[in-house]
Amino acid sequence: MAAQKKQGGFWKMLSDYNFIILAISGLIISYQSTRILELNRIIGQLDAQVDKYESIIDRYQILDYSQKNITVDDQVEHEPHSHYFDNIEKDPHNPKKPLYPDAQYTYDDFVSIFQVEPIHHSVVSEEVKELLDGHDLFTDDYYLSNSVHIDSMIEKTKSFFEIKDQEAYLRELCYIKWASIETGFGLYAKQDIPANQVIGVYTGIVAVDSDNTDYEWEYQTDEIDGDEVNIGVNALKYGNYLRFANHVGEASNSKPEFVPHNGLWHVLYVAVKDIKKGEEITTDYGDAYFASRPLQ
Repeated sequence: MAAQKKQGGFWKMLSDYNFIILAISGLIISYQSTRILELNRIIGQLDAQVDKYESIIDRYQILDYSQKNITVDDQVEHEPHSHYFDNIEKDPHNPKKPLYPDAQYTYDDFVSIFQVEPIHHSVVSEEVKELLDGHDLFTDDYYLSNSVHIDSMIEKTKSFFEIKDQEAYLRELCYIKWASIETGFGLYAKQDIPANQVIGVYTGIVAVDSDNTDYEWEYQTDEIDGDEVNIGVNALKYGNYLRFANHVGEASNSKPEFVPHNGLWHVLYVAVKDIKKGEEITTDYGDAYFASRPLQ
């Protein structure tokens, strides 16, 4: 009887081992199945991203940002925000108020929503090229009056101008969102931005005698060979994220800095205080901006 009992115990132990092995095998198979499903999900997301960016790349390859294909025509009616209300559900009690005020917009939405072609470096018109040919920016009155500060900014912003992919830089730093009925869209921080960091360079068409000043910064060369010139960096139809930064005057958390680089004046927005993630990025247009606007 004892031998039979011992033999029965052996078979029971073997059965328990088999059960444990089967259980472990089941867990391994379940884990691997879960991992496979997760990998398939990730692969699906990556495929979707590839398709998305391939379409963007195809669109950008068609666009030629050389001056021969970019013209400034301020006589053409242009309402940068008009498509926004055509593509978003509205509050029936207030048609100008969107129901999705927290929607975030990027360069991918520039054409469809804002009627703006994204450019990441300013394009100089042929007329301005001829005017500036051989001109020394360091003889401009603006530089001569502010040389100590500008020389300091040249040193401080040197690393910014070394960033080759300006598009990626701004994509990671900020986004566009509806701000208010009064101001329309605004620029918002996608991550914390410390004080003194360059937020970006204001891009547009560098042209003369623009009739539109809503999206234009005055170029800091106002006289060439004794003749007055009126040049501006106009981002009405071609520009980047910075065109959406709203004015709040002296209370703004960034300010424009005019810095010469590679023979051109550039308008940089620099943080004057720490800007928290999700906070609106604002700037100071200055009194000259409002003085130059046509009377309403």
